Amino acid sequence: MPLHRRRILAALLTVGALITGTAASSPATADPPRRTVDTFVQREGTTLTLQGEPFRFAGTNLYWLGLDENVGGTDHPTYFRINDALKTARIMNATVVRSHTLGTSLGCAPCIQPGPGEFNNDAFAPIDYAIARAAAPTDCG
Repeated sequence: MPLHRRRILAALLTVGALITGTAASSPATADPPRRTVDTFVQREGTTLTLQGEPFRFAGTNLYWLGLDENVGGTDHPTYFRINDALKTARIMNATVVRSHTLGTSLGCAPCIQPGPGEFNNDAFAPIDYAIARAAAPTDCG
């Protein structure tokens, strides 16, 4: 598989990393299960679990973590904006974060794929940063 496709696939799979990274930092329950960075939410029948314990979630939509159109145009979010949003989510006891622009964006200069067969490696920097900050134990900058 070509490198650019592997990177896009990795970015698509990062939503799970954001979910579990944020879940570990500010759990909504009093006694959350201890976890490691490579722990993921699982489905057992109709129940979501984290390390075998029921997982209930509350979260926010930070869809712009990879590409932000709320800044007077379309651009990558600043690291300050990423840190501030994740810190606010933790203060609000969010256990998940939804962000669909982490894996795909196309048709604009700052997009992951500005045009057919064309890839923008710089677009991965805010994505990688957001995932790393979501997985950080408590402090977001």
